[in-house]
Amino acid sequence: MRSSHDGAVQCLRDVASSGVPVLLHNYFPPPDKPFVLNLASLDPEIRKCSIELCCEAMQLTAELGGKIFGAHAGFCSDLDPAILGKPEIQGQLDVSQFGDREQALEVFCASVLELVRFGKSMGVDFMIENHVVAAESGQAGKEWLLLVESDEFHHLHRYLRNQGHQLHVLLDTGHLNVTASTCGFSRESFYDEVEPYIHAFHLSDNNGLKDQHLPFNSNAWFLDRVRQSERPVTLEFHPVSEAVIHESLEVLHA
Repeated sequence: MRSSHDGAVQCLRDVASSGVPVLLHNYFPPPDKPFVLNLASLDPEIRKCSIELCCEAMQLTAELGGKIFGAHAGFCSDLDPAILGKPEIQGQLDVSQFGDREQALEVFCASVLELVRFGKSMGVDFMIENHVVAAESGQAGKEWLLLVESDEFHHLHRYLRNQGHQLHVLLDTGHLNVTASTCGFSRESFYDEVEPYIHAFHLSDNNGLKDQHLPFNSNAWFLDRVRQSERPVTLEFHPVSEAVIHESLEVLHA
């Protein structure tokens, strides 16, 4: 019997062979044994699995003709996959049980460097996506997630620059809108600070409390900035009609 991992890979190959462009992202293709992809893990086995998953994804990206692959920033602690996407549970975590943030950040930087180098050998740009700190996750979310604010992005940039490489950020506007609200900083200022590193976008809208993946309209806060950037864009909406997708595209290109 074919595994879920092998089935996903074959599905991608079938789609690509039909002429449809394929873009891989983060935890995909999914491993047969679930784990939390954590490039900052202090557990050598989890870090190894995380790096191997990203390497395989970049190899497959290159095979299918893609040029970019993005993964989420790391975590200060390795937790059960079941809590991902559940900020109400994350908010109840005991922050005293988290690993040392500075140590996790340095492990993360080393992992990113390894993946940037591997991606370059494949002709694929490796990108890091900003996390979302939902209102319900509160202080625990801020402590658990790396690269929430711009200073750690600058740290990663300096680390890679010292090794002769560039930082490529996959900026998720929905994540930024929620995180800025939860953590009390300006989303516009954050954008402007990391703008030199932005390599691609995930675009969506929300209520500022959680990542809802809603379509956006002409009032979206990020429109002027994204229009000026001329970088690759993905519309990251929950299932919506084709008409709604076209409406957002028209707004984006107006």
